[in-house]
Amino acid sequence: MKITVRKNIINIVEEDWFKFHELVLRFMENKITFTTTVDYKINIFNIGINRIKKIIKGLD
Repeated sequence: MKITVRKNIINIVEEDWFKFHELVLRFMENKITFTTTVDYKINIFNIGINRIKKIIKGLD
């Protein structure tokens, strides 16, 4: 998994199909606004990197 932080956008690139969909479900449960692309990329808007890291680890 690769996390890139840009201005107001957090990009997550996941190569594993299963982990990608697991992350998408976690973000949906936490009502986080995001977009996905065909090549397993997730773009997240208007949320902090620390909250994203907690969700990825499964703490939130």
